[in-house]
Amino acid sequence: MNTTLKSKVTFYTLFIFSFFMVFLTSATLIVDTNEGQLTGKVLFSDKTPVQDVVVNVLKKDDLSLVSSEMPDTWGKYSFNNLKPGEYYISVQKMDQTQKVYGPIKIEDTLSKVKVKPITVIETAKATQAVIFANQYNSAS
Repeated sequence: MNTTLKSKVTFYTLFIFSFFMVFLTSATLIVDTNEGQLTGKVLFSDKTPVQDVVVNVLKKDDLSLVSSEMPDTWGKYSFNNLKPGEYYISVQKMDQTQKVYGPIKIEDTLSKVKVKPITVIETAKATQAVIFANQYNSAS
């Protein structure tokens, strides 16, 4: 094999190898690594959004805190990257007892569970979350 032909083969081999490596790296970055998702709303009984509560996701086994957030302006909350398993949701207004319901099951890494709106009743003494059985829909 002459030197020019050998250089071309080496160049094309290196080019194809480099292209393949770039392709594999890009494909890995494109794959969605998100895990399960849990979303919902917190509303007052008159259907106005509640913003001043804390929504927690708790592991079913030991009630340890997985994640916590406050609803946005529209009363919506969203928890992403939840591992498959069973969880409870708790809703708590500051200085008041938390209300817990569930369990809610995240089947797999593609599960998207939408919890039906949680109704919070404002009373003179306290705010309570009214929880109904089977208050979530799986949207997997």
